[in-house]
Amino acid sequence: MLHIGSATSLIACIGSILFTMTLYKINVKLNPVIIGLGVNILLILLLYGGSEIIGNVLEGLGRDSTLTGRTLIWDSLFEIIRQNALFGFGYDTFWTYNNYLRSQVAINVGGAHNGLIELVLNFGIIGTMWFLVLWINYGKQLNSLLIKKKTVMIFPFAYTILLLIYIISERTFYNSSYQTLIFVWCLIIVSKFYYTKEEN
Repeated sequence: MLHIGSATSLIACIGSILFTMTLYKINVKLNPVIIGLGVNILLILLLYGGSEIIGNVLEGLGRDSTLTGRTLIWDSLFEIIRQNALFGFGYDTFWTYNNYLRSQVAINVGGAHNGLIELVLNFGIIGTMWFLVLWINYGKQLNSLLIKKKTVMIFPFAYTILLLIYIISERTFYNSSYQTLIFVWCLIIVSKFYYTKEEN
């Protein structure tokens, strides 16, 4: 991370560790997914809306106000999403098979550089809402287990926070990514412990 200069990765790692350890110590009922998604949506709205405050903060951190062109990508993707907003273009097919629409993206990239926008692009509003409901429920289960001091939940919790920070400026849930594989593993672990707890 330090050698490649990835501020997103460094912030995501440090933020996830600090947030997880703090919540583990103080036992607060807090759904990390709701907070992370709320922050993500707020940042998209502020950046997309051209907020001077966010722009000034980013420039103060040595970044440009477009997050290295990401807001330009998002702007063109919002226009494309409108063409099939309800159902999207299919899981991971937009960037691979839809060359005509892909040519309309402001910058030639292989992803939306935002996890939520990528979800809407793939699954539309309906599929994204379904995924978010499941993810929020997962966050509730995860927090419930963390409060009960299940140390095995520290990694899934920290990884969830890491993903929620990472999706702000990067593509996350695409085929053959390690993020998707680890996320599915976390889902299985959390479900196993949560439903075992319910039965006892």
